[in-house]
Amino acid sequence: MAENGFNIRKYNDSVFEAHFENQQRIDDVELLADLAEAAGAKREDILTLLNENRNAKKVEDSNIEVWQTLEIQAVPSYVYGDKMAASGGGLLVPISKVAELFKLASKNE
Repeated sequence: MAENGFNIRKYNDSVFEAHFENQQRIDDVELLADLAEAAGAKREDILTLLNENRNAKKVEDSNIEVWQTLEIQAVPSYVYGDKMAASGGGLLVPISKVAELFKLASKNE
């Protein structure tokens, strides 16, 4: 899709905004297709991809890689070098932990 003008960054930002800022349901394939179209994808291609669950194996493999390789056990998780701030047990990452990680990262730049 990238070769067809699809802007993955714009799409990811739109999905984030839809969920966290607009409290929209990002399990709605129509919404995802609208967001993908706004980011340059062909709406019908996205609907087909989502309705046929074409990328399920790719998503599952990516999740396994993240869990095993990066040892990320929860979402959201923030990693910088060997430091991690992660949620768990249904709790979100405390903002103080995220701030500590960002401070560490900014010192090392």
